[in-house]
Order: sequence, then structure tokens, then C-alpha cells
Amino acid sequence: GWARIALQVVQTVGTVAATWGGGPWWGLVATIGHTAFWAMYDTYTAEEQVHEQPSIADLKIQTSSLGKVIAQLWGTDRVAGNVFWATDKVEHQERDSTGGKGGPEVTSVEKTYTVSWAIGLADCRMTGPMSDILRILRDTTLFMDRSQTGDGAITGWSIHDGVEGYVVGGNGGIGGGNLDASGTVTAVDGSGAITALTITVAGSGYHVSDQGDDEDDFAFNRSEATTGSGASIWVTSISHNTLPDNWAFYRGTSDQLPDPTIEADKGVGNVPAWPFRCYVVITDDDLGRSGRTYNYTFELSQRDGGALLVDVVTALCTAAGLVGQIDTTDLPAGNVNMAIVSIEAVRAPLEQLAQMFRFYTVESGIILKFRKRGSGAIIATIPADALDAGENHHGESGLQLTRRQQLDMPTMLSLTYTDKEQNYQQSVQRAQRYLPTGAIENARMVSTNLVLEKARARQTVQELLQDAWLQRQPMRTVLPRAYAYLEPGDRIVVEARGLSYGIVLTEVAYGQPGLVEIQAFADTAWIVDAPGQSPGGDQIPPPE
Repeated sequence: GWARIALQVVQTVGTVAATWGGGPWWGLVATIGHTAFWAMYDTYTAEEQVHEQPSIADLKIQTSSLGKVIAQLWGTDRVAGNVFWATDKVEHQERDSTGGKGGPEVTSVEKTYTVSWAIGLADCRMTGPMSDILRILRDTTLFMDRSQTGDGAITGWSIHDGVEGYVVGGNGGIGGGNLDASGTVTAVDGSGAITALTITVAGSGYHVSDQGDDEDDFAFNRSEATTGSGASIWVTSISHNTLPDNWAFYRGTSDQLPDPTIEADKGVGNVPAWPFRCYVVITDDDLGRSGRTYNYTFELSQRDGGALLVDVVTALCTAAGLVGQIDTTDLPAGNVNMAIVSIEAVRAPLEQLAQMFRFYTVESGIILKFRKRGSGAIIATIPADALDAGENHHGESGLQLTRRQQLDMPTMLSLTYTDKEQNYQQSVQRAQRYLPTGAIENARMVSTNLVLEKARARQTVQELLQDAWLQRQPMRTVLPRAYAYLEPGDRIVVEARGLSYGIVLTEVAYGQPGLVEIQAFADTAWIVDAPGQSPGGDQIPPPE
């Protein structure tokens, strides 16, 4: 300002006077003095410097999808969920000042962000409430795993200040010399900081000691103190085996209460309890400096080991209004792990279950009967002279067989399924039928929402392909009224052309004068892994 200009004028006049009266040397001394003066002046009059991290432009959370289908889940499967409530991101500032003591003060302002939000996981009206969350992935990092011992397991660490001979192993272990070590967190505080750590080794000679005031920093040393300082490890991430304190899990019961975090935002009495909806609420989720919301995926369990097949079939039929109109007596035993994540008819998941668990459905009056392949005894053996019955003729056509063309048959079948061993990602198993040279390839695909193990999926796709070829030849005939007791799903043996055909009835129609028309496919129970006995016929012509 004006004061600085006035001082500069006075100093200039002083320098000229010193040079005039004392010579060039006095002028040089005056110039040096003026320079020192201005350095001190600028130091004491300098304004505070503030280095501030820019705020993020958008404090809104990621949008959720309106009308997105909430998963219906049996057993255990992985779901992503859908955000249905969230606060705006909250900015937090941490100021760190340096300098002063005669110099300018420099202040750094670091900004971090938190958000509270609710993520819907499953609709429990048809399946019943969920039992637990088994694992959580935050982006691609394991965040929580119920199977971990103690308070969690180390999922990432780095080594610093170490001597030669210490490396991070590919499995997250630490190797030194000829011994390998792995670490397990045995205690964490509320914020996730590690307060106790155990090192497990293949031999002896290692121990862990706390380092300074930092709870995340431990020294990794040989037990012989004279051999050196060892290596210090810095834990960069851990997975919990329980939900953090700022998480709330609602299982989807009929009597669950409104969440207090949402009530604090919307007001008490303004928040529904969302009965039969399974969801989580995360309070003040730490988003760090970036402010980016995480992508959480959840391994959600409705029943440990999988839901019973009979319970799933009953629930689906009940949802379709078939109350008291189904018979599940002959269903195979099995455990179902499956999530329905799209709007579809009840028939779609039932067909998938029938393919994977090798059962079929038939109508008997007003009752739907679910039967595993091979269930029930062979209830009749029909001789050739009883076939093609008619009022004025008998046995002219016998058993009518219609063979599908080879070009219409699959030569390779691919099954797409959810693979538990691949972290619930989609996997494919294939079965191939080898044909003569020059035959035309015909590939088909089958997909299912079920969670399967690799061996089970491989066996199933092989059975499905063999089924398709063995059942390429539907059969039809007309029987006399003596066989009016037959109904769809019955296993019988038909004798014709000197052969015995083991078949399963698919349709039974009654006509005048008391005739019974049946349609059937070959009984393929014997290709399924131990669901029943092989058919009673002497010979079953293989497909050509």
C-alpha cells in the first residue's frame, strides 16, 4: 500500500545520500541493508497461506433404479441389492497448520466424505426371512467373511523398513529364510484398526511385537534378537467376521421395526418398517477423500445348506394360487440355492428345478403331481394284442412311433449356471455327442438361476443331452377300457414288434366307446444318478 511506497522513497533517498557523502562502498552497504529490511518486512507482514482440497462437485449419492425387481432368494446366493434411501454426502474438513514463529502459517485442508444409505437385498414374502449375510465384497475387496476366525483376516499388507530376505508371498503370507508365515487378525477396534495380530508359521523362529503408537503397525522379527531388526509389516486391509457397528441388518421378518437412522432423517412416524423386506442400513459410511460410493455385493443366506426342494416347489405353487392342488410326495430330496431376479411366470423357475433335479410334473384330475424320474413301480405290462384298440378293428397299427430328424437334435448342449466355486459368477459346462464324420453340428443352450457345483453341473448337462436323444421318439397308441386306470406319470412296459418298451405316460385321453388313448416317451430314469431303477423292458432301442 502507500506505507510500502513511502518506505521505498525514503530508502532510495538514503542510498543516494550515502553514495554522495561516503562513496560507492557506503552506497553498497545501504543497498544490502535495504534488502535485509524488506525480507524481514515481508516475513512479518505476510498473510496466512491456505491450501484447500477442492470439494467434489456433486454431493448426491449414486441413483437407484426405480421399479427394479427385488430378488427372491432360497438357500444362498450373491446379490447386489438396490439403494432405496440415502442422505446426501456429508463433507468433513481436517485442517493441518505448519510454519508460524515469525513466518507465514501454511494450512492444509483435507476433505473427506460420509454417507448413510439403505440397500434392499431380498423380498421375503415367498421365501421367509433371511438368516444371515455370510460375506460382503466392497468393490472387489473382501469386506466381511463369517468364516474367518478371531475378528477377521488380513486381506492385504505391505512390508517396509525390512532387511533382506523378507518378501510378501502370493497368498498374502510373509516368507523369511526357509519359513513361511501367515497372519490373522484376532482383534479390531470399532473403526476397523487392528489391535492384535497372530502370525502362524510352518516352523519356529518368528514373533510379533507392537510398534509405537500406531495400532496397524507391527514388527515381524526372528525370535533371536541378535540376528537383526527383521521386517515391519503394515496392514492395508482386513476382512471382518461380523458386521461393523455402523451397519444394521434387517432379515425381512413380519414384525421388524423402522430403522432409527432413517427415522432421524425422515422423522419418527414417517418411516415404514418394510416388513418382509431384507435390507441393510449403513450409517456414516466412510467414502474417504474421493467421495465415491462403494459397490457392495452380498452373499446372502436364507437357509444354511440350501432350501429344501419340496419347500421351494410348494412356495412357488402357492404363489400361483395352487393351494391344496399339488402332490409333492414323490419329489426327490434336494437342497436349492437360487435367486429369482426378474419378473417371470412361476412356470419358469419350476421348469428349471425340474431340469436340474430330474423330476417332471403331470396333471391328475385337478391335482398337479411332481414326480422324480423313476419313482413308483412299473404298474402294467401291455401285450401287443391290446394295442391300437378300436370299435371295429384291433391291432392294425400297434404302437405308433414318430422319430424326430437328426438335424433337429442337439449335438452339443451348454449349461449356464451360477458357480459357487467362482464367487457366484456365471459358468458354463458342456456335453458333446460325437457323430459320424460329415454330420452337421447343432448346438443348444440351457440356462438356470440355480447355484451348482461344477461336478453337479457337468453331470446334469450330460444327462440332459442323453435325455434329448433317448426321448426323440414319442409313442402313441389306443388301449381298451381295461386300462382306464392309467394316468399321466405312470411307468409301464409296452410289448410291440418283438421288443419291450419301458415308457412314461405324458397324456391320457378317454373316448367313445370306452377307449383310452395314451402318449408317452421312453423311460430314461436309468440314466439319472440313483433316482430309481432301470425300466423293466428287455430292450430299449438306442437312438441312431
